[in-house]
Amino acid sequence: MDRRMIAPAVAALAILMIGGCAQQAEMAAAGSGTQWVYTVQQGDADLRTVSGKVYGDEDHWRIIAQANPDVEPSELEPGQELMIPELADPQGQSIAPKGCDRMEVY
Repeated sequence: MDRRMIAPAVAALAILMIGGCAQQAEMAAAGSGTQWVYTVQQGDADLRTVSGKVYGDEDHWRIIAQANPDVEPSELEPGQELMIPELADPQGQSIAPKGCDRMEVY
């Protein structure tokens, strides 16, 4: 892993752990240099709904909220774009979110 990517990944883990999200911290952003963008659809009521769609688990909505600090979790508008962090499984393998567009970060 590129050393420039380690500090942001560690910071994200610390923030998640401080926020009481230890289980989610285990699956925190992989830091691969890839970001994912999800466009809010009609019927996406809140970040829990989006989390269920992209991660297959509504409980990871806080990870999306952390990546989108200016977004009110329960006030989404169709067409709104959300940054969706890539997750890592317990073995450290990246898990790409479903239904998102890939965006390289440099």
